[in-house]
Amino acid sequence: DKVDAKVVGAPGSQGSTIVDNFSAFHGSDPLDVSKSDFTGSVHSILKTKLGENFDVIMGAGYTVAPAGPGESYRAFLSALGGGVELGNPELRPEEKTSLSIGLQYTSPRLILSAEAWHADINNFVQREIISTSPLIYSFANRDSRFRGIEAQMWFKPFAGSNLDALTIEFGYTRVWGESKESGLSLPDIPPGNSRIVLNWDRKHEEGPFSGYLQFGYTREGINPQTNLNPVYQDTDSFLVLDFGLSIKVFNTGRLHLGLLNVLDELAYAYLQPPVTTGPVAPSGGNLSGGDRIPLPGRSYTCSLSWGF
Repeated sequence: DKVDAKVVGAPGSQGSTIVDNFSAFHGSDPLDVSKSDFTGSVHSILKTKLGENFDVIMGAGYTVAPAGPGESYRAFLSALGGGVELGNPELRPEEKTSLSIGLQYTSPRLILSAEAWHADINNFVQREIISTSPLIYSFANRDSRFRGIEAQMWFKPFAGSNLDALTIEFGYTRVWGESKESGLSLPDIPPGNSRIVLNWDRKHEEGPFSGYLQFGYTREGINPQTNLNPVYQDTDSFLVLDFGLSIKVFNTGRLHLGLLNVLDELAYAYLQPPVTTGPVAPSGGNLSGGDRIPLPGRSYTCSLSWGF
């Protein structure tokens, strides 16, 4: 199947068609692309018990997913990081093979779980710079591998006492990704993060209030390939403290109050793109094209719910 000339064959303002532009950067292959794609997945999960309280969960999967329309057919639109972005009609479908193993412990007072996984993605669609003058981003297939770990805990330290409503939760997540070809880490991987939550929660008829105190920690973000994708800039690690309270009002109402980012931490998310540059720029305020937008500072929430 040929590219539909009725859609992309008309010359643009400079006399070149979209097909001409694709071919100028990707060679002759984009002139002859298929209009059909196949997608599908197969997964299996095996869960077995080890004694009374332990479960082992193992999983395997295979997924085929085509590149998105924007990755294949974007045509010189404004790009994150400045410049413009050009699709690549020659992109092949991503093929993902994954394995995972996890262990879970369950008791009335304590639940612990940990999981590790590994995924190979052949033809992983990666955003790259293909021209610096002018600045043009596009997409290419790169064989890549990903690994991750996740751990969670739920603990009721004072079960059966006057402090029975108190629970402690913990979570930790970390992901790694690298190119099989170069061995370099990939730039679009979120930093590791962890959280600890103290919850005081009773059923509405048993207590006048419930609440939580959450500590969230995010590691620093490091872009290992700024030459290929400079959109994501290095960020420092940060700690965010949140507090919430729910108060019973009358018989069936609840007043919910929140104090977020209690310490008013100035922090930037690693995967937060910069403000758009070029023709579509900020309309006002103190932001300029390319500036980074920090996470919200100290903020307050208030809501009222009612049951019937």
